[in-house]
Amino acid sequence: MTGKANLEVRPNFVNKGEIVKRLVLSRNPVESITNHNNLRNFEELPDFILCLGDDTTDEDMFKSLNKVESDLINDNRETNKFKNYGIYPVTVGPANKETAAKAYLSDPSQVLDTLGLLVGQVSLFETAGSVELDDRGHLLNGESSIISQANRKAYQKARE
Repeated sequence: MTGKANLEVRPNFVNKGEIVKRLVLSRNPVESITNHNNLRNFEELPDFILCLGDDTTDEDMFKSLNKVESDLINDNRETNKFKNYGIYPVTVGPANKETAAKAYLSDPSQVLDTLGLLVGQVSLFETAGSVELDDRGHLLNGESSIISQANRKAYQKARE
C-alpha cells in the first residue's frame, strides 16, 4: 500500500469510501445500507458535504461521493439554489495529480483559509495562504485565539 509511512489493517470491504457512503446515506451508519429501512429519504440527506483528503486512500471517499451525486442526478432530484447537491470532494496537493475529487486545494494553509471562509473567520478579500495563526493554530486575533490567550494568562497567574 502506498501512503505516508503508514500501515493500514482492515477488511477489504471496508474503506473510506464505504464509510463516507454509510455516513451520508444511512440513518444508522453502523448498520448495513442494504437494509432499505436504514436509508435516509432524499429530504434527510445533508445539505452540504465537504470531503477533504490528500492521499490515495482518500480516493475511495471521492468516488463514493461522486456516485451519490450521480445517483441523485439520475433520479432527477431537485438541486439546491446553487444548482448542485452540495457535495464537494476536494483533494489537497498539486493540481496535476490524478484524482476523483472535483476540486483542488494546493496545501494545508488553503484548507485553513477555506474552512475559515466557511465559518466566517476569514474575509473573502484575504488571499490564499495569508491567514496568520497563533501558536495553537487559531486564527491570529480571532475570537478563539483571544480566548486561548486569556485562558493561558489565567492559568499562568493561578500557578504564581
